[in-house]
Amino acid sequence: MGQQARHRATTRMQEPAEERPAQALGADGGHGARARAARARPPLWARVAGGFGIGVLAAVVGLAPWLATGARLPLQNLWAEPTLPEAMPLSALPVSQYLTDGLVALMVAGGLVAGLAARRWGRGGGVAVGAAAAGLLAVQLAATAQSFGLLDTGLLPGSRSDLYVMGLRGGVLASTALAVLVLLLVAARRGGAAALGIGLAAVPFAEWLYLWAVPPFEPSDLPGQLLLLIRWVPAVLVGLALAWYSAVGGGRGRSAANAGTNAGAQPSPARAALAAVWVVDLAVLWVFPALLIGIEAALGSRVYLGDWAMMAQSARTAVRVQLLAGWGPVLLAAVVGAVGAVALLRLRAARLPRP
Repeated sequence: MGQQARHRATTRMQEPAEERPAQALGADGGHGARARAARARPPLWARVAGGFGIGVLAAVVGLAPWLATGARLPLQNLWAEPTLPEAMPLSALPVSQYLTDGLVALMVAGGLVAGLAARRWGRGGGVAVGAAAAGLLAVQLAATAQSFGLLDTGLLPGSRSDLYVMGLRGGVLASTALAVLVLLLVAARRGGAAALGIGLAAVPFAEWLYLWAVPPFEPSDLPGQLLLLIRWVPAVLVGLALAWYSAVGGGRGRSAANAGTNAGAQPSPARAALAAVWVVDLAVLWVFPALLIGIEAALGSRVYLGDWAMMAQSARTAVRVQLLAGWGPVLLAAVVGAVGAVALLRLRAARLPRP
């Protein structure tokens, strides 16, 4: 009897895993682990409420540099009544043709904060991410409606005011859409999407930091070297995102041992996908500042407002100059990405168990 029992046990161990009885995987054939994971996830109402709260708080954080100044609407060239700066009405957004880059920064920074928070709160899943997008939109659209309502009632009537409001409103709505895109990309589980989201948000985030250091239309008492360092923040952020994605993000869930490779040949995403993320992030880092400067050059002159030819010429000149001078951050981001990826790969290899 003892020999027969040992023979049955040996035969059972030699069976392929897919042919073993369900008891080998658990009483329910392996579904128990999934059921326990489902029970560990917060209920639907909690995920929706938590995600929506994340979006609302992130939107407020994005607007914080402006709100901290007192949130007085900037003086308007086309304002109907002569008004002192301290007598301007309260506005949720600094609506002005001189602050187009700041408007983009306030919106996109909120999307970045929401995306990072939603990614950190991983148990919420897609429902929480969607709720976070809804919360972000609720605050940003309400701020847009309140601010442009002030312009609609306070500006001089006429075609120039209509053009001014239409252009700024379109830019704010486009910035809101970009903020939601950044949120969805950064909160995505795929490392490539997160790296792209960081790349899109890097330039506006640096401008958001700059708004903290230098409030709109106020002189700065900070050293010029510190303000210059803030301008290099996008390159560092993009480089770190590329380094993380190259070394860790794309190989999540796998190790060099499991892939049958040595520590020096750590698994990575498909080369085409990896190259695409690098190209897109570096291209955005190069082009995005030029676009912002071009828009500000086109809208920033009340003399040219409504003269489409002169506005286009001003924008083209500003974009061309910025593109020619904008290679420094791109090179820095590439260096940070490459060096950081090598460092992370070596660190990861050193942590692998040796045979």
